[in-house]
Amino acid sequence: MSKPAVNPVNQLGRRLRQSNSPSQEDLEQLGEIVEMSGFTLDIVERQLRLLGLDLTTRLKNTFTIIEKLKREPSLQLSKIHDLAGARIHRDMTLDEQDEIVSRITQIWPDARVKDRRIFPTHGYRAVHVIVGLDGRFVEVQVRTHYQHIWAQATESLGDLWGRGIRYGGAPEEPDRRVSDQHSLTRRELIEAWKDKSNDFHGLAVLENKVSRIRTRIPMIQDVEERSAEEHTVEELVGEITVSFNSDRRILEALSRVLR
Repeated sequence: MSKPAVNPVNQLGRRLRQSNSPSQEDLEQLGEIVEMSGFTLDIVERQLRLLGLDLTTRLKNTFTIIEKLKREPSLQLSKIHDLAGARIHRDMTLDEQDEIVSRITQIWPDARVKDRRIFPTHGYRAVHVIVGLDGRFVEVQVRTHYQHIWAQATESLGDLWGRGIRYGGAPEEPDRRVSDQHSLTRRELIEAWKDKSNDFHGLAVLENKVSRIRTRIPMIQDVEERSAEEHTVEELVGEITVSFNSDRRILEALSRVLR
């Protein structure tokens, strides 16, 4: 029986993972793969803009690709679906986020949807749509304003205190105080910030409820029922206000670090 063909892309991935100093030839091959993903990204971007969606795009650089291969030993290079990425973020409700995802999957019915809102990755929440075209992939991230704020702040903390933070790792010098004005350590701030992801999601859920009720109120004919719904909105808005005002210590410490 003949042996199965070895995927040359995955062979390249193994060499990059195992080498502390990849050859110029391997780096050039990786660059060509990323360049081809860029052509696919151009196609996806044009289609998304035809939907009236504002977005940003990016290609992974060789450093982050090799870092990912080393961080995930069982991952094959051909299975990395975010060599090319597009990001859509706006101030929207969770229902509106679902609507955008639905519009994207109508264009690409075979796209794979990864919903990280209920089960976040180290606090990270978003909906990812993996679009595959001719064996190449583009990861389309759809984020609400809260999800985007949390993710961007986490990336900035990773730049300051070590990229491992983005993947659930501890910061460099974890027991060092954040600043002279705060008693929080780096480790405590990172853990608190992960918890804030849950708070932000709770806020998004509340705001989604308010949006649904406000859409329903004009259609309610019964005066008492309408009054009850309006009262519910007032209570939910009150909860949202309380949530915004909570944990000021964490937010102040974070703003001082990222200033």
